[in-house]
Amino acid sequence: MVEVLPLIGDLDRRKCRGSFEKRFSAEQMTEQYLRLYKRLIGAASSPRVFDASAVQAVQTDMRSWVVSS
Repeated sequence: MVEVLPLIGDLDRRKCRGSFEKRFSAEQMTEQYLRLYKRLIGAASSPRVFDASAVQAVQTDMRSWVVSS
């Protein structure tokens, strides 16, 4: 972190803002929540017991929201 901190001045604020607005728009967030809810409903309604794998799938989805374009 110490090594890259001096590079912060090279960031394009408009590109950062554009990326944020694309990734976290109301439409995008709604789509991501619906996808997540569908996975949870599918896991809960399956014959197997709702277990840690369903929770792990949710955590994976949440991480992808932050990392994805």
